[in-house]
Amino acid sequence: MCYRHNFNSGHTFNGYSPAVDPCMYQSECPDYTLEDDSATLMSYCHMCGGFRKVEYTFGGEYKGSGNKSQLSNWKRSNKLGNTKTSTDPQRVPHKMRQHVSTRGNCVALPPPAGPTNEPTPAPTKAPSPPTTPPPTFEPEVAEYDEDLGGPKCSSLTSHCKSGDLLKGRGTISGKSETNRPNSMDDDCVDGNGGSYEDDESIEAIELKTLSGNRFQAGEEVQISVKVYAWGNGDKDYLDLWYAEDASDPEWEFIATKQPSGGGLNTITATYELPDSKKVQAVRGIFRYSQSGAAASSACPGGSWTDVDAISIVTVESEGLEEPSDGETTVDGEGNTEKKKRRDGKKRRKKKKNQD
Repeated sequence: MCYRHNFNSGHTFNGYSPAVDPCMYQSECPDYTLEDDSATLMSYCHMCGGFRKVEYTFGGEYKGSGNKSQLSNWKRSNKLGNTKTSTDPQRVPHKMRQHVSTRGNCVALPPPAGPTNEPTPAPTKAPSPPTTPPPTFEPEVAEYDEDLGGPKCSSLTSHCKSGDLLKGRGTISGKSETNRPNSMDDDCVDGNGGSYEDDESIEAIELKTLSGNRFQAGEEVQISVKVYAWGNGDKDYLDLWYAEDASDPEWEFIATKQPSGGGLNTITATYELPDSKKVQAVRGIFRYSQSGAAASSACPGGSWTDVDAISIVTVESEGLEEPSDGETTVDGEGNTEKKKRRDGKKRRKKKKNQD
């Protein structure tokens, strides 16, 4: 398969005016549900619902008559139908064809070498072995996991994003949070005070390895949290925690950070992925405090507090055996992830009642 940049075609979301499609412009999916087979092969629309959203076409074809250099002699591919996702997609193959047509005979094979009576000289030194570039993985947009109670990236990758799942806070005026509280603990809820974009909220959480390798034990992971801060941000704090088992979390503190100012901010921190054979999680707590930066707990409460989490699979968690019923074994006794989650929730509820 050829790669578009080799043929002078930019990204379909920002390389054309108007854009061919909106998928992943500013790392966001469009605000409507994509139809299946509605996007071109060169789009990033597989990030917004899977590869079923993509049709195997560059977007258009030559009509069969007229000058091929004229865009008017190209038409939209019938495979795409009349969806609003792809706007004049024939511009993509037309631009690629224009680039190739200026290359002359660059793709012609060289003539075969004639016979020679002179021996081939021996190399003066051993050739260098080929270098293997580091692997690259497309960022995965998480989906809500009902068992865990929050966004989860279920594919083994190096980059996980919450997408739009965390926008808003509780039932705050202007933007109630979908699937609230998204804390991976139904007892740890958001505050409902204030109004959206004026007061505190977590908008997105993003995890990625600094090396580009897949999530696995020992990898340094960058956490990026997009937040709305109140006022000038000097009274707002972001506490970051991680858990080695998202189904029965015991939260470990990472760091407390502050926004650089009021309004929309992105706050970052790093931590090292522990060695765990379970689905792991990161929790962010964005809170207002007049008493300072000290993080009191992994569930502090408060009228302006937003508690959100995101979970990821790792090389270690994906190395588990698959029993005959299709559920993932998590220990030597054949207990499944689903059973572990149920048991963990029962234990937490029992502990709360005892307290």
